[in-house]
Amino acid sequence: TILAQYGLDPKGLYVISPRSLRPIYNQLTLIRALPPVMEIFPDLKIILKHHHVENYTDSDDYENQIRDEAKRLRIWDRIIRLDHLPYAHLCQLYRLCRAAVSIPLEDGFPATIFEAMACGCPLIVSNDRSYDGVVVDGTNSITISPTDTTALSSALTRILADPIFADDIRGE
Repeated sequence: TILAQYGLDPKGLYVISPRSLRPIYNQLTLIRALPPVMEIFPDLKIILKHHHVENYTDSDDYENQIRDEAKRLRIWDRIIRLDHLPYAHLCQLYRLCRAAVSIPLEDGFPATIFEAMACGCPLIVSNDRSYDGVVVDGTNSITISPTDTTALSSALTRILADPIFADDIRGE
């Protein structure tokens, strides 16, 4: 019933960007990496979760950039934007998604990585030094340079195409 609240199909193919829509969190790279992935997985939809909407003054312009880029790439109809969700609903969202993408340009250590891991959602994350010791490329995540659209396309394709690998990095 939680997924139905948001119009999400339990059998759908989803990837989530769990961070707020802000330039530092770099969702534009995700949008730019999607066209080749969507050619292989035509039913793929991307969930952009905008958390703490009221706290940021840079969100509106950035959200407009994301929308404009997605329209330019002809994938806007594949984007699902969800505002702040109750924490009780997040686990269902992570479990629904085939991957979580968190590729900030710089960061502290976000709770979203722990949330995704706890829910068994495979991760693609920035190769940010602040994640050292917790995020291990190829073991519990795929790490990429945060602006490398080709690496992100490849990482998404690998997780979506190889369920054994996806299970391995989620710890199953």
